[in-house]
Amino acid sequence: MQLGLTEVAVAANVTAEELQDTGIASDEIQTFLAAVAKVAKA
Repeated sequence: MQLGLTEVAVAANVTAEELQDTGIASDEIQTFLAAVAKVAKA
């Protein structure tokens, strides 16, 4: 399934908020979002 950039951004933003709610460090969140972006471009 190919996602458009908007869909990926929306999913990533929701995920980032959910991760922050769990108390995960923001640098780990950024690393995760970078990985998501890499996959989205593949």
